[in-house]
Amino acid sequence: MKKEHWICGGAGCEAPLFRRSFWLDKTERFQSAHLEICGLGYFLFYINGKRISDQELMPAMTDYASVLGCETTYPVWEERSAHRCRYLSFDLLPYLKAGENVLAVRLGNGWYHQTERIAEGKFIFGLPKLWFELTLTDADGRQEWIESDRQTLWHPGGLLKNNLFLGEVRDLRKEPEGWQYPGADLPGWKPAQPVHAPETLLEEQTCPPDRVIRKLYPILIGEYDGRKMVPLAWAKIYGDDSLLVQGYDAILRWFDYMDAHSEKGLVVREEEGGWCLGDWCFPASEEKEQLPEAFINTFYYLHGLQEMMQISEKMNNKLSIRFAEREKNVKNAFLDAYFDPETGDFCEGRAAGNAYGLALGLGDERTKKHLVEKYEALGRFDTGIFGTSMLLEQLFSIGAGDLAVRLLTNDSEAASFAHMKRNGATTLWERWDGRESHNHPMFGACVRLLFTQILGIRMTPSAQPPVVNPAQPDVTAQPTQALKPLDGELQPPAVPASAQHFSYFIGKTAYGALLN
Repeated sequence: MKKEHWICGGAGCEAPLFRRSFWLDKTERFQSAHLEICGLGYFLFYINGKRISDQELMPAMTDYASVLGCETTYPVWEERSAHRCRYLSFDLLPYLKAGENVLAVRLGNGWYHQTERIAEGKFIFGLPKLWFELTLTDADGRQEWIESDRQTLWHPGGLLKNNLFLGEVRDLRKEPEGWQYPGADLPGWKPAQPVHAPETLLEEQTCPPDRVIRKLYPILIGEYDGRKMVPLAWAKIYGDDSLLVQGYDAILRWFDYMDAHSEKGLVVREEEGGWCLGDWCFPASEEKEQLPEAFINTFYYLHGLQEMMQISEKMNNKLSIRFAEREKNVKNAFLDAYFDPETGDFCEGRAAGNAYGLALGLGDERTKKHLVEKYEALGRFDTGIFGTSMLLEQLFSIGAGDLAVRLLTNDSEAASFAHMKRNGATTLWERWDGRESHNHPMFGACVRLLFTQILGIRMTPSAQPPVVNPAQPDVTAQPTQALKPLDGELQPPAVPASAQHFSYFIGKTAYGALLN
């Protein structure tokens, strides 16, 4: 394989189309037709109009080339491995025919030419480019080659813009009709332009591919707080402690790491040059009023310590005493730094500061009262990605569910889900104002509350009997069909009987708000 004949479309084209036409007098004389192909950043390809392979996102994302010297927002000190791009191999013999054949390729940016979102830095490796080599071998071992060369033609397609974070812009009027097929009309098609090969190794892709393996349809499931540590969640839901046992030492090391980045009980730093973000993506108008990073970081540390005590007790581990002492020290530091005993507020009541305190079992009745009063008056979110979910969860918890629903359905220009929808969003944005990615899970945690709070569909802990609201019928969800293991995927154990029961309650006001 030569692998030097890389080609591209015209300058600035982010999604060029390519077609390489070739003639075969007959196909019976060939024993094999082996294609090797790499299209950066992603590609789809066709033979005689038929899409070949059900693989998606080809090729797999790799460390395409060196990023030393690139503009980055986190430190890149050294590179410890060679850089590589992956090519894929296919047998095309069943798809060839006598007469004209057409190998057609559509390119897209992928991660290789990601220019829109640069929050982590500017990692732009080059415009989309293509390399392929089709080797035809006859019965006597003689070979012919069809390559990505100047005989390959290119044309802009109907995909005008494509970005992993911001989606696509299509104008199908500009898509050349029948471009993948033999005999297509070719006005405006030009010879592809030679381009330098990536400064990297080109190696065959051998990892399991991305592909559509099945379609999922909505079913009734128990929801669980995604912020809990996975092993503990697994144990609570399935009654299976195996992940706790396997991960216990790693969890201990994580707490030691947090200690090493703390001062006087507060988590105050990350690695040198790191972000140490705390909460983020506040509304633009509230960015200067956001909560201190150490407040958020220490909240999650303290929350984790509280759960670590549960884990250690569950495992009859003597370390529970050690974690109880550590939890006490961190809690006292947290209260000393951020709680005002004269007012009952955390962080002067800014953003969802009081909600964080309540989530730890701290604060008092004044904390709850001030939280409700603030958002009754404000009527909208002023929170980041963690605080939004935290605020809503605590409002539901303290009996202010109607207020939580009003916040969820508010129509503010500054910070609302309605504002996203009004501006054409079909997926959640990274920021309230849509400045960056338009397909991000940042504010997605609160979706869980639509089930657990507004609809009242909750899974009871597996270690306890089901809790049934006597004023409402008990809804028992049959266990869903067990997931089939796919390529070694972990298969959940059977759900315990007590975890199959759900209490059902719909608040009249909340339900009415949704209908309206």
